[in-house]
Amino acid sequence: YVRFVMADMFPNVGKMMWIDADTIIRCDIVPFFRSALSTNDHTISARLIRGEHRGEAETFNAGVMVVDLDRWRARNVTAKVEEWTALNAKEKIYNYGSQPPLQLAIGDNFERMDTDWNFGGLGGNEDATIKHCACLLHWNG
Repeated sequence: YVRFVMADMFPNVGKMMWIDADTIIRCDIVPFFRSALSTNDHTISARLIRGEHRGEAETFNAGVMVVDLDRWRARNVTAKVEEWTALNAKEKIYNYGSQPPLQLAIGDNFERMDTDWNFGGLGGNEDATIKHCACLLHWNG
């Protein structure tokens, strides 16, 4: 849940990259970090997935993401995450830990990270073929 309070923990930082511990980095990520979120007004850049708790809506995996912390603060994302978490405690609208409240707070308003940068879904997928050009390999799932 630390990713929910990064903006508060680092008030003088404008942009940050979150990388889960189940990720292997195989290239220089600095060019990607610099270019992420530079041509749009999104708060985060993350890998596109299908949202199980939101039907077939597009959503993201938050295990590897670039976050514009200034936009996060301006849009009160932490407060929105807290609201979804409190609602879930009362009504049990999701079951999957820390990702759903962030997905619900952001919605589909996120930059789609290219799978050449972040290749995920490797956890539990014995048949996955790893792209040779993929920079980040994420064993989520």
